[in-house]
Formats: sequence, C-alpha cells, structure tokens
Amino acid sequence: MQWTATRPDSLALATAFDGNIVDALTKLGALGPLEETPEGYYSNQNQDFRLEVDGILTNFDATYGHYASSIDVNTGLFVAEDNYSPKEMIKNNGGKYRAGQMPPSLDNWADVTYLQWLQAATDLGGKPRDINARLPNLKYFARFHIINTESQGIINHALKNVGEQLGPWPGRSFSMRTDEGKAILGSPNGRGVAFFLYQHKDLLGIKTVGSVTVFSTTGKDPKGNDETWYQAVFILRNL
Repeated sequence: MQWTATRPDSLALATAFDGNIVDALTKLGALGPLEETPEGYYSNQNQDFRLEVDGILTNFDATYGHYASSIDVNTGLFVAEDNYSPKEMIKNNGGKYRAGQMPPSLDNWADVTYLQWLQAATDLGGKPRDINARLPNLKYFARFHIINTESQGIINHALKNVGEQLGPWPGRSFSMRTDEGKAILGSPNGRGVAFFLYQHKDLLGIKTVGSVTVFSTTGKDPKGNDETWYQAVFILRNL
C-alpha cells in the first residue's frame, strides 16, 4: 500500500474558514444544506514503497505527496482543495530523498482522486450495482484556491479578452465553445479535470466540460493578511 487515506474536515466548504466557496456552490445548486456538509477525503503518499527498476526491485522513500478533496456524490460535487503530487514533491524537495528517487506507480492526480470519488460512492452503502449507479452523477468539478501562476495568468488573460477582471461570485462564465473557456480548460488546473473524465469514462459515463465559471474569494496569506484567491468551477455534461 503506497497511500494512506484519512477523512479531514473540508476547508473549502467551512463557513468559518476565510476564502471558502460555500456561498458560490450553494447558489450554483451544487451544495446541499450545511448540516449535510460533504465529506473530506485526504490521500497521503506517506509510505515507503518498492518499484522494479531495470529488472531489480528497488526501495524508495515516501514522497509525502498528497491530494485533499471534498465530495458530495448526491449533488455530483467534487472539490479539489489541496494537491501536491509525488512528482512535484521530488522535483521541489530532491535533497530529502535517496538518490534516484522515483514517484510511486500510483501517482497521477486524476487516478488518486478518482479513487476518492469511488470511495465516496461506496460510503453511501448498498450493493456493487448501487455504487456503480452513483459514479456517473459527477456534475461539478471545483478547483479551490488556485495558486498555480500559469493557471492564474490564463484566467486573467481570458477575463481581459472580455473586458473584465476577476471578481466575487457570480464571477464570469465561459462556454467551452469560446476560446477563453478552452484556454482555461487547457490550463494546469483545467486539463487535469479533462483527463479525469477521459481516464475513467468507462464508469463515469462519457462526459465533457460544458462551461467554466471563474471567480474570487478573499482568503488569508501566511501572515494573516487578506489576499485574493482564484476559484474555478467546471460544469460537466453528458454526451
């Protein structure tokens, strides 16, 4: 087992947490009553592992990459909250690991987070056919607190093209028929959503992204000062 799964509280959906997106998702219809707050799912690559390298079974260190999400299968909501892949951990913290460190075989965000979606569907109970029937209910894919500077730049450029700036909900929506929508979907925080849908279409059904809404909330920087947080919600549709 390369990953450990835990169930933390959601930050994106906690009304007491600065920068949360509760109001936006509620108005969108993607969030039920607050007393039914979606479950948090946290996958942490905190275990040493072995991989075959040039025919030799080799030991590697835990990378401590992690993916944190909040999920409500009933409303079809998936919120990607905090994501740091094993590959990125190795790239940015190389000196912490043994020479030749590699990521685990299960590394990709789209695959680990799909297992979170599957677990959330399983947690609702029922027989395998009941669980499988819930999997295609995915309707909303939110990317919370986007810190990737390339993604931020693409969002800014898309808004500039239509004479707008990033602002609070309702923000600005772009159809995937527009160049701006396509550009945001092609950003680092968008293309993972597209790959998630493509990679798992056998169980999710054939889906596509119909539109994306970008908006801001006011969060806190590490010093406790207000700062603008970039948010995006991709609206899915069946083909």
